Amino acid sequence: MPPKKRKAEPEDIPTSASKRQKLLPGEDPESTTELGLELIEAFKNAKDRHGRSITALFLTLPNKRDLPEYYETIKLPIALDTVEDRLRKHGYSNLTVVESDLKRMVSNAKVYNDDQSLVYTDAERVRKQLCAWMKENNPAYRDPNYSPFPTALPTGADTTNQANNVTVEEDLPESDERPKKPTITLSRGPKTSQPAELAAPESTTESGEFAGKSFNQVQEQIVQELIDYVDEEYVCGPPLPRSELDWNSSDTRAEIMPSLIRSEIFLRVH
Repeated sequence: MPPKKRKAEPEDIPTSASKRQKLLPGEDPESTTELGLELIEAFKNAKDRHGRSITALFLTLPNKRDLPEYYETIKLPIALDTVEDRLRKHGYSNLTVVESDLKRMVSNAKVYNDDQSLVYTDAERVRKQLCAWMKENNPAYRDPNYSPFPTALPTGADTTNQANNVTVEEDLPESDERPKKPTITLSRGPKTSQPAELAAPESTTESGEFAGKSFNQVQEQIVQELIDYVDEEYVCGPPLPRSELDWNSSDTRAEIMPSLIRSEIFLRVH
């Protein structure tokens, strides 16, 4: 006769609690509610450097009668009071779900509003504060591979206006450096090989009075013509003796040549 199997004593039977690790704060409904309400309160008191609330526009959802187009664009409307109500009903199992809802709130604001608007700017401030708080309190951040994400939109919802035409940063992996938007630089024209004020002038006659001459030769010609030029209709005083000008002095040339050339070039091209 085979031996009878011994019945397991009550203390030998593993319980569900012994099968899993002890939950950390923020990983069960009770502690999530407590921590989540602290976060909501912190958001309500958050202000910018001028003392203005950064969450005043996120406290409640807009009225459907006043802004029906908002609900045509945004398929999962969320405000701070939406999250707070669910927290008080112990509707969040962990802080990751709370974070996802708040990231969807931020995403909604950025999708619906222009990126130069105050709402958009405040949404980015909320995102940064949320990220900093969650890194301190959400156990999920202990996993180096964890990446926060916004709550998914309802299945079957038409997301053409909300998602397909707009890239929302909250849908991307969290990073301290956000993707840079492309910038447009207006060109001022092709660059010359030399500074504009020293660029050799173009030919002003059909044959080209500077044709075949080097840049230094053009400079010398223009300066010499200016020195030799005498306006007979207007003389402000006796002509300066050439010996006093000391044109062979390098200091004299360095001082007057740029301004003389600029004036002559302007006259010849205009």
